Amino acid sequence: MPREPNKGSHAELKPEPGRSKRSLPRAVATLVVLAIGITFVVQNRQAISIHLWFVTGHVSLLWLLFTCIVFGGLAELAISRAVRLRWRSRRRRSS
Repeated sequence: MPREPNKGSHAELKPEPGRSKRSLPRAVATLVVLAIGITFVVQNRQAISIHLWFVTGHVSLLWLLFTCIVFGGLAELAISRAVRLRWRSRRRRSS
């Protein structure tokens, strides 16, 4: 005699229609981005010298690019937050 699944069981979960159609392009896009990322890392492993004012250092180009991306992202967050706060304070004054 077959058992009926409980309410919380996985047997009654059905995939949404059209979900499999979206998963293939997403998987292909993920693989392409991963391949580009791996290629980027392999091609930018060489060490470079950095001269900043009176200091000279040697670092991998990959780490330099990564550091610049992180600092750029943090600067963008700080600037967007400052602009948002300024916009809100102006909106409160006008109300």
